[in-house]
Amino acid sequence: MHVEDRERIGRWASSIDGQLIDAGCGPGHWTDFLYQRGASVQGIDLVPEFIESARVRFPEVPFRVASFRNLDVPDGTVHGVLAWYSLIHVPPDELSSVLREISRALTQGGQLLVGFFDGSPGDSFPHAVTTAYYWSPSRWGTF
Repeated sequence: MHVEDRERIGRWASSIDGQLIDAGCGPGHWTDFLYQRGASVQGIDLVPEFIESARVRFPEVPFRVASFRNLDVPDGTVHGVLAWYSLIHVPPDELSSVLREISRALTQGGQLLVGFFDGSPGDSFPHAVTTAYYWSPSRWGTF
């Protein structure tokens, strides 16, 4: 984990008092990072093998298989969602609906922290897990 990412995510999490979701948690290292800082956090990922690996590596941290498309939480109950280089895998034509689901889950004033690769919005590129897409800061404001 890059030191700047740790600092940024740590600052973000320290400003939130309540439930966090690490959406697209992969191997669980960011979920554990938040948990070790005292956050009430759970990691979710669509890939069962990632969740199983995360549970083995960090047995005290809650992880579950879930999708961005259905976070499986009641409306307005999540105070923050970390989507650190995970929404990059959502096809451009599906991103608005995924953001609506995240918004549905967030409390009023809840926060979403997104990590992404800056580039021509919606352009795809090969990635280690599956196809990924570039975004730009200005594009995020249009969803």
